[in-house]
Amino acid sequence: ILCSKIWQNGLVLEQVHGISSQQIALLEYDASTYTVQVWSQSPFGTRRSARCDLFPQLIQSINALINMFYNMETDQVTITMQCSHCLEKRDPTIKPKVFDYNMIVTSFLEGKDVYCGKNKVLSLIHI
Repeated sequence: ILCSKIWQNGLVLEQVHGISSQQIALLEYDASTYTVQVWSQSPFGTRRSARCDLFPQLIQSINALINMFYNMETDQVTITMQCSHCLEKRDPTIKPKVFDYNMIVTSFLEGKDVYCGKNKVLSLIHI
């Protein structure tokens, strides 16, 4: 993982697998609300079998920092994820649905799909 850009409240990370597979993540910290926001992007058209592990690594690292430096368990912290289906629309008038991170993990472990309304956001069975 390479830190390609850094500024006052954030940084851009890149992870490269081979010549054509690259994942990018943006981390921003808001000190006034104690909020860390993570945006992660995998290569367009990535097949489910492709290696896309940057986002889970970032979440694990953030959880470890919270636990070690703030002496808080992760159940004391609210972790949410915005709906990728809503974000793909790129419509600023639409407020993306927010999912609880623990619900996403539970769905993954149970092999259940995640929906935004009637739209399947993530099929977890074939990952």
